[in-house]
Amino acid sequence: MQRIISFLRHIVVLTMTTHEVRKVLLPSSGIGTQSQLIFHKYGPTGRGKKVYIQASLHADELPGMLVAHHLIKLLEEADKQNLVAQEILIVPFANPIGLGQNFLGKHQGRFSTASGVNFNRSFADPFQAVVKRVDGRLHETSLEENVRIIREALINELDERLDPSSGVKSVEEVMKLHLLRGACDADLVLDLHCDCSKFMVCLLCLAFLYLAIESQYALLTFPTSKLFTNLHVHLLFN
Repeated sequence: MQRIISFLRHIVVLTMTTHEVRKVLLPSSGIGTQSQLIFHKYGPTGRGKKVYIQASLHADELPGMLVAHHLIKLLEEADKQNLVAQEILIVPFANPIGLGQNFLGKHQGRFSTASGVNFNRSFADPFQAVVKRVDGRLHETSLEENVRIIREALINELDERLDPSSGVKSVEEVMKLHLLRGACDADLVLDLHCDCSKFMVCLLCLAFLYLAIESQYALLTFPTSKLFTNLHVHLLFN
């Protein structure tokens, strides 16, 4: 009888969990090969805030993956106890293409061996397209409604760019669009990197972000570089 009760409790816990795993197949980069992005979602969708976390966009920066791995384990336990009150979306391996790049026994995860481009550069910037979509629709008094309108326009723009009928794109372009799509409606975006000399850069970014929030104005993007994080600061504060 005790075993039956324990089993029933286990079933109840399983039915109450919110954890969803979504796998996105990327275009094939060669005959017989295909990479995929894996998104882990916890918490209710569309209610309250959303947090987006991705790790190892530079695929040879492994500590971010380790953090995401342990965070997923912690969230699984919290989710079983119904403790995840807001939506959390995690991409533990944000660059499966870079993970597969090895040259003469050495991992090459920072730059694409196909294009030579840094994986944290050349992200599509939908800002001007979104401006056109929301032109004449924003309100002078309702901030929350403006946020909803802008996010809806951004989602629609990225979905159209991801549609196969929009034209041929490289596997790198598609991967980056999917990452932007997952993050574009989040209230907090964390892009986990690791380096031996970037601690001061991290502090400076936090300082600039604080000033941007305080002044309600920011010109923190670098249009020629199109970094993942800079694009999001631009869209949030411009």
